[in-house]
Amino acid sequence: MSVTLDSFAVPATTAAPALTLRTWRERDVPVIVAAHADPLVRGRSPQPLTDETAVHAWFERLDDGWAAGTLYVLAIVEGEEADADALGLIAVSRPDRESETADVTYWTVAERRGRAFAPRALDAVIDWLDSEAWTDDPLRTLRLTHSGDNDAACRVAEKSGFELERELAPKTPKYPLPGHLHTRKL
Repeated sequence: MSVTLDSFAVPATTAAPALTLRTWRERDVPVIVAAHADPLVRGRSPQPLTDETAVHAWFERLDDGWAAGTLYVLAIVEGEEADADALGLIAVSRPDRESETADVTYWTVAERRGRAFAPRALDAVIDWLDSEAWTDDPLRTLRLTHSGDNDAACRVAEKSGFELERELAPKTPKYPLPGHLHTRKL
């Protein structure tokens, strides 16, 4: 895997194509809005991005978070062409730069689910977080939470070495079902 400040190249395998994880771009706005029209993404997102204005405000938060060292949100792209359409998102957030614990989250667009993009993107980000790029502010633990009825998220977590730590109580009204908390040590 090669890494630059704004993208990761994830090599192809015998069973899957190469991926590129890259920063979000203006041309991604329609993809983001369409993804958030999907009930699965919208219902599980803390802040659905349902129009261009919301996406542009989100882009500003992403820039601020990257600069602060607290939020890294990348588009998942199939292939080695960084300008290709995004098919998903992978994000790492932590409360502050010194925190040794971070949360990871991801989604893929509906028509591309089930093709193992999420676990491959998650594994690439984990490798990055565990690399020399993090020697100044190392992370020790990653958390992944999801709705308890999201079996696919459990499979992704397990494939990427996360262990189910506990069930979470519902947080109504946004999250009316119990959830799962998975953790992974780096």
